[in-house]
Amino acid sequence: MREFYIFLIIKVILFTMISFWAFYVNRKKQVITFLFLPFIFLYNGKKGSKVPIHKWFFYIFYPLQFWILNVLTFFLKIKG
Repeated sequence: MREFYIFLIIKVILFTMISFWAFYVNRKKQVITFLFLPFIFLYNGKKGSKVPIHKWFFYIFYPLQFWILNVLTFFLKIKG
């Protein structure tokens, strides 16, 4: 279990370094990328649910959210 936490800390440090690089080099506001930290620390090392509806929900939801955001930007005339 100790190895798991060491590996987790290494992942967090690497992701933090990459995020800071992206923020300072590219000058983009990527500070909200640190919102992932609570979810990583809540991970217990076990696989998720085996119920098929959970898998298919995210297969549909993931592309659907991009479609909805694109439609909103089209109608609101947001340039990005």
